Amino acid sequence: MKRELGSLERALVVSGRYAPFHSVYILQLESPPPSQIIGKALKFLQKRHPFLRARLLPENGKYYFASLVDPVLPFRVLPRWNDTHWVKVAEMELQAQS
Repeated sequence: MKRELGSLERALVVSGRYAPFHSVYILQLESPPPSQIIGKALKFLQKRHPFLRARLLPENGKYYFASLVDPVLPFRVLPRWNDTHWVKVAEMELQAQS
């Protein structure tokens, strides 16, 4: 799949340059399933939703949605060091995405 962005999508790209919107989600589960199961569930969602398998591709001054051949959703399991460790992790993730 490769398609040019519509006018609203282009406006979001332009506004994203000056005020980016990124999300970082941190979960604390009391009885978590194995990380492999969560990874498989994310992969399943990605197969069902095309935008989770695509990226923005700049080309000749225009932007396109382009399908990824082997998309990977970033997912990591980290040990908890203390009660506020998640704040530092969220800050680091947001800095890495900008």
